[in-house]
Amino acid sequence: MKNFVKYIFGLVLILVAFMYLLDFIYSNVYQNGAYRNKVMWMNDLKSESLDFVIFGSSRANNYIVPNIIFDKTGQRGLNLAIQASGPLEIELAVREFLKNNTAKRFFIQVDYSYNKETPDKTGQLSWLPYIVNNNVYKVFKPYGKEYFFYKHIPFYRYQMFDSRIGYRNIILSGLEKGLDYSPSRGYTESTGKLKIDKPYKFSLKDKQNPHLININEVCKAKKIELIYFTSPIYKPEGNFDVLKKHLPNYYDFSNELQNLELYTNPVHLNKQGASIFTELFVEVFFSNNIN
Repeated sequence: MKNFVKYIFGLVLILVAFMYLLDFIYSNVYQNGAYRNKVMWMNDLKSESLDFVIFGSSRANNYIVPNIIFDKTGQRGLNLAIQASGPLEIELAVREFLKNNTAKRFFIQVDYSYNKETPDKTGQLSWLPYIVNNNVYKVFKPYGKEYFFYKHIPFYRYQMFDSRIGYRNIILSGLEKGLDYSPSRGYTESTGKLKIDKPYKFSLKDKQNPHLININEVCKAKKIELIYFTSPIYKPEGNFDVLKKHLPNYYDFSNELQNLELYTNPVHLNKQGASIFTELFVEVFFSNNIN
């Protein structure tokens, strides 16, 4: 019996050591490998002093083209919007950017996800490799015990989400097969054309979002001009008066660009639509800087 206990104990020690080793390897790739998501790229941004930064979900990532803004105005900026980000992930992106960088203006895209306070099941995935960092963990900590386990149990987060942040990404990143965000300054185009002509329905509760309140306070402390906006939606059926009520300096573009051919789906513009919307964005927010 004594030998059996020693044998089991030895196996457990080997397993734990192996988990620590894999966690170290995976995390090292996420810190130093080729970019597999925009969070990896953002973590490498250092000492950037920009004119503007775009934050939000894919409805900002696929909508605003910083190169067009630069060509027309000379204003330097980045599109740091990340797919599937809700208010929590946007707050985290703002905080992480400001650790090593600054900008004069932040543009934050808000929409029908305004009321969401919990982590987005997809949006959180880009951040989970970094949850061992206290500043990332404290944002997720209030929303479930699982985040305690993701932080403190080595390799657990990679096991739980292997298909999204696991070995495939690690291998490709290690082989330098990543994404180059620099040429587009973070903008990612969406392709295709919308074929189904019907309204997009949504509703919002009349309440404030704590994550956006936090962003307001951070930007006020850093003396960064903060602008909220809603990107175009094809035939929106809902009311953004809640955003007008609770958000400072808010602009509603939801009813702009009602041309079916400019959309990939009802809530995402294609490349042509993004170019047209960015031109409008320049007219509204950069009119004093147009060359």
